[in-house]
Amino acid sequence: SMCGGEATEVLAMQDRFFVDWKNSYNALIRFSTGAVGVVTSNRASGARVLRFEVHARALGAYIDMPSRAEVWTDNGKEPLVLTGAALTGSANEQDYEGTLAAHRHFVECIRHNRQPLTSFQECLGTMRLVEQMEGV
Repeated sequence: SMCGGEATEVLAMQDRFFVDWKNSYNALIRFSTGAVGVVTSNRASGARVLRFEVHARALGAYIDMPSRAEVWTDNGKEPLVLTGAALTGSANEQDYEGTLAAHRHFVECIRHNRQPLTSFQECLGTMRLVEQMEGV
């Protein structure tokens, strides 16, 4: 579940800019926990940048995938800055997105008969949310 709960309300808009297919998505999502999420995606600009923010009590994170994250706390004057390689625990610069670590985790879970961090149920819930944002 995202935000510790399920999506209970989704207000979404899709647009077509300069093409005849949907290339802009915007959604406001309320979760059963009371959390609210905002998703915006635009593929009309000719370039792709993945940035997101996470906010909670006394914490804010600004993430520019895959290169760095700034984590601000209420008691800090400077953010904790993490690089992609540091977040994945990898010295390999080619693994800055965490793909190698995610695959290793999945294989280890199969080997030890454990549930991985990302389960099929989680993926199914995410796909249902995407369908709601797409107006399907």
